[in-house]
Amino acid sequence: MSSLFDLDCPLIRIIPEVLTASECAAWIERIRYEGPTPATINTYRGPRLNREVRDNLRVILDDEEAADQLFQRV
Repeated sequence: MSSLFDLDCPLIRIIPEVLTASECAAWIERIRYEGPTPATINTYRGPRLNREVRDNLRVILDDEEAADQLFQRV
């Protein structure tokens, strides 16, 4: 799998000033409220938890309005 990525380059980007400090705080609070859960991987039998492959927590939000707002800013 690592051959698909150039691991010498970051896999994330930081975009300064997309959110204000208070908006960042609100997102952090929302994530804490939703409660991160263990991330699954997709298999032919459906989502499965396999910590040898993926060992992290995540929050998935289905919020079209928030997604649109973020998309417009970037």
